[in-house]
Amino acid sequence: MNDMNRLNEKDIKGWNAEYQWHPFADPNATAEDKPLIIDSGKDVLVYDIDGKEYIDGQGGLWNVNVGHGRKEIVRAIADQAERLSYYSLFGGTTHGPSIELSKLLVDLTAPEGMTQVFFATGGSEAVESAFKLARQYWKLRGEAERTKFISLRRAYHGVGYGGLSANGTPSFRRMFEPLMPGFFQVETPYLYRNPFTDDPKKLAETCAMILEREIEHQGADTVAAGWVAGARGERVVLEGRRGGREDGRRRDHRRELGLPVAQLVGVAGEEHAAGSQDELTARLEYVGAAHP
Repeated sequence: MNDMNRLNEKDIKGWNAEYQWHPFADPNATAEDKPLIIDSGKDVLVYDIDGKEYIDGQGGLWNVNVGHGRKEIVRAIADQAERLSYYSLFGGTTHGPSIELSKLLVDLTAPEGMTQVFFATGGSEAVESAFKLARQYWKLRGEAERTKFISLRRAYHGVGYGGLSANGTPSFRRMFEPLMPGFFQVETPYLYRNPFTDDPKKLAETCAMILEREIEHQGADTVAAGWVAGARGERVVLEGRRGGREDGRRRDHRRELGLPVAQLVGVAGEEHAAGSQDELTARLEYVGAAHP
């Protein structure tokens, strides 16, 4: 940025953490241990305000997956902002880029049976929208008692109240409790740390059995959906055996939940909450992109 157009570096450092409240952070802690000020980026590298170089291993917040400073992306953003900065999809209006992107995403997800896209501003909003639509779906189907969601312990589903309620990490939940009713967590097929076994196949079978027992306990005709993280990006990827999801889906279908699995997956700079190939998610794909 041109020095004529930017604030004094001393001011920026002095104001750091004084006026800005950071998510999931104690303001007293950030006041003592100032956040790192990232100033610029190029390709996979970012630079702090003092010029120190870092590898951007998390891609911004998992939304800069093709790198920083890509000229074709910068040009596309500038061209679009000049033509039309923003317009709503509410109230019977739309615009060309959203139509084009919808078509592209449907084409890319054709193997999953997706046919439509519902845009959101980020992963948390996408998850909240998915919760609402799942409950609305069952009401329209005449099964209004299907309101419950079952998610996994250790899981992360965003910062909205629904996402926090599905969240399986106590440290993220505690300060906001009581959370929304109708959300329940079961054991995660976490091979590294679990109380059952170090055998992947047995762990998958055990977790699928626990899920099935929870569904039976809650009443299968009261469960709207199961909620799992298809890909987890923060700090560490927790991965069980692939068969764990297959076992879970098979058991869920046997219980005729209809909405067996909802996923939160990072794809090409966007996050979408999607599901397996069932009656609802064959028509809806939730996409939330973080924008510069």
